[in-house]
This record gives sequence, C-alpha cells and structure tokens, in this order.
Amino acid sequence: MRSDLIARYTIGEPVYENEFIVYPAQDKRMDRSVFIVAPDVALKLDKARFERVWTSVNEAKSLTARRFVEIEDLIPPSPEDDNFYIVEKRPSKTLHQYLEETEMVAYDRAIEIGRHILEGLATLHGAGYAHNALTDQCIYVSEDYSGLSVRIGNLHLISKIGEHIIPPYAPEFGAPEIYASGTLSASAALDIYAMGMIAYKLFLPRQTYASVFDSVMVWEDEHQREQSWKNIHLDPSNIFPRLDVLIPGFPEGLASLIERMLSRDPAQRPRMGADALGEFSRVTTGIQPMAWDPRGGMPQQPETPKRKKWTLAHFSMIGALILICIGVGVVTIPKLLRPDPKLVADVGTWKKEAESRRDKAIAAKAPERPSDDEAKLSYDAGAAALTEANAALKDEDYKKALPGYQKAAISLGKSLITISKENAEKAKSAAAAAGGDKAPSFAEADSKMKAAADSAAAQQMHGAVDNYQAAKTAYEDLAKGLTALTAAEKDAVAKRETVTRIGAGDSPDLAKASGLMTEAKAKAEQWQLPAATAGYGDAAKLFAALIADVMAAKDEATALRRKVTDLHASLTTRAGPADPTLAALAPKLTEADGRYSAEAYKLAIAAYQPILADLEALSARGFCPVAPNVAFETIPAGSYSLDNVRLMTSSLKELGGMLGVANGAVKVEKSFCMQAKAVTRAEMAEYYTANADPASAQAYAGNPEQPADDVPLAEAQNYTAWLSKQLNAPVHLPSATEWMASAVKLTTEKLPDNGDIILQWSATPCEAGGNVAFMAQEGSTFVVCSDASAGGIFRVSAELR
Repeated sequence: MRSDLIARYTIGEPVYENEFIVYPAQDKRMDRSVFIVAPDVALKLDKARFERVWTSVNEAKSLTARRFVEIEDLIPPSPEDDNFYIVEKRPSKTLHQYLEETEMVAYDRAIEIGRHILEGLATLHGAGYAHNALTDQCIYVSEDYSGLSVRIGNLHLISKIGEHIIPPYAPEFGAPEIYASGTLSASAALDIYAMGMIAYKLFLPRQTYASVFDSVMVWEDEHQREQSWKNIHLDPSNIFPRLDVLIPGFPEGLASLIERMLSRDPAQRPRMGADALGEFSRVTTGIQPMAWDPRGGMPQQPETPKRKKWTLAHFSMIGALILICIGVGVVTIPKLLRPDPKLVADVGTWKKEAESRRDKAIAAKAPERPSDDEAKLSYDAGAAALTEANAALKDEDYKKALPGYQKAAISLGKSLITISKENAEKAKSAAAAAGGDKAPSFAEADSKMKAAADSAAAQQMHGAVDNYQAAKTAYEDLAKGLTALTAAEKDAVAKRETVTRIGAGDSPDLAKASGLMTEAKAKAEQWQLPAATAGYGDAAKLFAALIADVMAAKDEATALRRKVTDLHASLTTRAGPADPTLAALAPKLTEADGRYSAEAYKLAIAAYQPILADLEALSARGFCPVAPNVAFETIPAGSYSLDNVRLMTSSLKELGGMLGVANGAVKVEKSFCMQAKAVTRAEMAEYYTANADPASAQAYAGNPEQPADDVPLAEAQNYTAWLSKQLNAPVHLPSATEWMASAVKLTTEKLPDNGDIILQWSATPCEAGGNVAFMAQEGSTFVVCSDASAGGIFRVSAELR
C-alpha cells in the first residue's frame, strides 16, 4: 500500500471482489468512511486487461454520481507502485442485505428501486459502458429522512460495450450466454437480464422467491454456487413463471417487460438501459399501489366506501355554522362606521411606508450596529415611534397614529440613508484601492454620490438611498471588474512563464497569445475591462493548450528517462564510472534531467533519445570485468594470423579438436576479454593467503611483480574459480584459440629468463592427454602438449557482459 494512502487513511482488513481487493478505510482528515479498491495480482498479470480496466474506471469517474457510487479519487500507477487505486464512498448496506432483512418490499418502493437502478443503467449504457456483473450485491442502498437512495457500485467491473471480455466469475444473475460460452463481448443485454433477475427479488415476497428458486438456493455454499446457477440459466426447459402468475393482480404490462428482460435470446430484450427505463416508466405510470397480504403475498382490493346517511349530528353542525355567520355580521357592521376615510388612508399609507423602511433597516442590520452609531440612533427612534403609533392605531386614535408613523418613517429613512452612504463610501474606497479612481465609471458613480447627498439634504429618502445604492453598485462592479482583470492577467502571465520554462516557445500559438495579451493591456488602459479580461483569458487558454501539449508527453518522457537511467546504472556497474564514453555522456544526461525536472518534456525526449542510442550501442559492445588490480582487454571477433606458431607434435590432431588452425590463421567467433598480463607472484600469494595456505603464500613472496612461472594447471584452474568470486563475474583459463588470438592482439610482455622452458597454460585438452600449452623462443611460439603437473604461467579470460 502506498505511503501517501497510509498517511491519509486508516486502512482495515481487505476483502476480495472478483479480481479486486477492497480495503475499508477511514479518512483521517474528513473523518468519514471510504473504500479503497486495488487490482489483485491475477489482474495485474494480464497487462492488457489491467490497462483496459484502468481506462474504463478513469472514464467512469466522469459519469454522474446520481445513480452510481461516488468515486472520490483515482490514483494512477507510479514508478514506485504499479497499482492503481480507486477511493470511493459507498453506502453501508447492499441491496442484497436490504432484501434479506425485509420479508416483503412495498410495491411502490419496489417500483422506485427498480426505476433508480434502470436510471443508472441508462446513464452507464449511454456513456458506452456495460456493467456485465450486475447483482444485488453490487447495488447499494441508504435510507434517511429524504427516503431510500439506490446506487450502482463496483464500477471497476465495467467494460466498453463491444469489448471482448472474460467474466471474472459466473454471477448468479448472469445471462445464459455467459455460462454457454465462457467468453463474450461486453453488452447492455447482460445488464438487462440481470435487472430482470433483480426484479424477481424486488417484487416477490421472500418466501415466494425461495420457493421459485429452491433448486438454486444452495448457491450460498461456495462449492455449489456457480454450478447451481448454471443449471437454472442454461436449462432451456426452465422458464421463469411470469410475475402476474405468481402474484394474481400483478400489472400485466410490467410482468411482460420483466419476462422479455429474461429472454434467452438477447435480441428479444430491451436494447439499452434507456429503452428499458422508458418502457418501465410507461407500464408503471398510473398504477395504484397494491395492498399486500402478509399471509401469502396476495393483493387485497380496497373496500368500496359506503354512502353515508344524514344524521342529527349533521343538522347540528349546519345550525352552528349559521349562528357563526350571524355573529360575524353583528361584529362587522359597527366597524363599518369608520372615522374620516382620508385620515384612515393616510395612516395606512404612512404605516406601510414606516414598516417597509423598518424591514429594510433590519435587513441592513441597523439594530446590530454600535449603540452610539448615527444609523443605530435613528433606527431606535424610528422603531420606538412605530411602536407608539401601532398602539394608537390599536386604540383607533388615528390622529395620534398619523404623526407617529410619519416620525417613524423619517427616522428610519435617516437610518437607511446613513447606512447606504456608508456602504457606498466603502465600495468607493475598494474601487480606488483596486486602481479604478481614473475610470470613467468611477466619475459616473461620483455623480450618483453627489445626487444622493442632494436628495438626503432635501429629505428625499428614496432618491438618496437609490442613488447611494446605484453608486455602490457602480463602484462594486468596477472593483469586481478590476479584480477579475488582475486575476486574468496574473493567470496569463503565469502560464506564459510556464510555457517558457517547459520549452513550448517555438509554437505559432505563443506569438498569437502574446499578441492577445498586448491587445488586452491596451484595452485595459482604455477601461474596457470585460474585453481586456476576455483577452487575457483567451491568451491563457492558448498558453494552457501549449502546456497541455507538452504535459501530454510526460508519460513518454518518464518512460524514456527511466529507460536511460536504468541502462546508465547498469553500464556504470558493468563498465565502471571511469569509462570514457559514460564520462562524455554525463553532461548531456545532466542537461536532459534538468529539462525533465523543469517539465520541458518534449525537449527532454529530444535530449534523452540520442543518449539512449549511445548507451544501447555501448551496451551492445559489452564490457570486461572491472576490478582495481585486474586489467582486461577486449579481443574482437575475427581472424588472426599464426605465422609464428610452430608445432612440437606430429600433427594438429594430437592437440585436440578445440584447436582449429586453417591456412595459418585462427578464427574467433565471439569477442572476449583477456587479462593484459600473466598472473603475478603477488597475486598467487594473495590467492594462497585467502585460502589459508601461508606456506605457499610465503613461497611467492619474492619478486611480487614477476609472472608466476611455476603454477601447475590444477592450481591455475583453482585460481580462476577463486578470482571469479572476487570479481563477481566468471573468469577461466583461455582456450588455445583464445590464447593465440590474444597473443597476436596484445603486446607481448617480457617473460622471466631463468634458463628453463616456461609454458603458458590454456584450457584446451590434448587428445593424447595433458593440455595445450605455449612457449616462446627466439620470436616464435611453440605449441606443445604438456602434462598438467608441470609448472607454467597463465592468464585468465572472461566473456563480455
């Protein structure tokens, strides 16, 4: 599990869903439950399916969450972890659990659940996908005060319609074609069939459903599940009974639709989820809810209401209503004798105005202002006058109420004017701070401010408030326009800097975008704010397209960079960091890495490609083992002249079949590595010391740089085995062919002259016994067969790696 997931989520024990592992988790920051879905090993081994599933889920994330489990996050593979992870929110209960807990689902609720599922399938099919493994165990339900919510889950099982798939398992609601073939193409027909099976569970009581599918109820047993459902779906004689047969009174149209959903011929089923949803809605519209008999699931028809007869109670109620009407008349008639109608009308007008101003003052939060605030004082005076006027009106003292309402309106109007003026002045300061004090609209707003002040001086509340509000709106629009302009300009500039940094500056769109920015700046200077903002926005879109084009090359650049890094590390290990070719490539590699780090992915690709070609050529050439005290040279494949080789035996045959000399030359089929000089006495002393033989080591202590000229063949072979472990690379005595090729290629070193014949060992045996050995005398090399017990010098050879 990735470290960033462990840091954010508390992860529980996993469960398995087909080819996926699901971890229940708790989001530490949001404090809510989620589920983390990751591919199982079996899916990862099938790389083609792994990539198809990743693509499907990535596109499924864009589907509406209305009828689907919500995908919170989709985490792609990384160089450190080649898994992808789906973080999703699921309701806590599956439809399977819900149905198991409920003996019967009410008809109207079953209709609602079915419609919800079909809405999800319609959305899924409309986007070009099919679920292919739909069961009541991958449908989730949640219930709260707003009702029952049903969602389709396990979107990682979906595939593109028409894609050739192998079902992860044979689901209990799978269509016959799944069991018949084992391989098929993803299609909406599979989901429609599964929906028909789900409909049986929805509309049938548990007891009836169990009796219909009694023969397959053993599917709960892991060993019997698949075979049991195969039996029922593959048997042509097994026809599901129609729901209107199982439940007398069940709507015939709905029963027919479900029957066609379960047709063995996919062509007979509704074509897509949208078709099934439309027909489902049509056959369920206008059907009255059915009353279920809990004893057997039979619908009961509601009783016909009987016509009621007139009773003494009915006559009493009518008499009471007549008395009430007479009472209302007695109370209402005196009130028709009102005071002066004009006074009453004026009181009503001023009352309405005062209350309107009070409501506006409250909306402007006048009561919440400090106690010594001018607007607060005016509001308090107006509110008190309004209370007194209301009291006078209640006593029907219209003459006292009128001046009270007028005073209240005037005081509340002053409060509104003060607040409006303050708000306008704040908006003016904000517009000036944003740099809009030179704008034409700023001067226009100033005119509104002056007009508002004039209206306030003339006690024209509406004119003052309206002008202050108009000025405030103008200032705010100016400040908002300038803020949007600044943000658009900043965004365009940042994107232009990014384009320069990532090396996308050679595109014609760059010049076009720069021109748009120049035009936008000119329009901003002319206070054409919307046009300038749009210009910067258009420039930013062009820059964003350039950036996206470069970012699209990230995966290719990342793969190329990884390949170069891995090959460079391998070559450094094989050739050593001092290799001149690697040293020459180091500055180029640093430059390419810098371009990648700067996200200049296209430039990085152009830089990495020649480096990779050089590294591949270097790798194809091969390397000899590298060690501080051992030097090898490469002997290329080819033909080497043997003009100075002489035979000390009667024929080449005696020297063994491995020694091939034809026309005075030896042919090397494959390049190899040969030690540049013979093994020295110091190296033999080191070998004996490492093998706990101090006496032999002491014997080689003198003349450490001289070749060891008295080493028997067996000890030479033991030395090569010991040296292979030290170098962590296999080395061996050279064959006779290799020795002769290296003798031509390498500079011959001066051998010790002790008056004796000095042999140089090879690994090639003679047919008559012993091994092929070489000795040099007077410019010629003599080939002999020598006994293994004789002493001699030797070199070691190795294969290129």
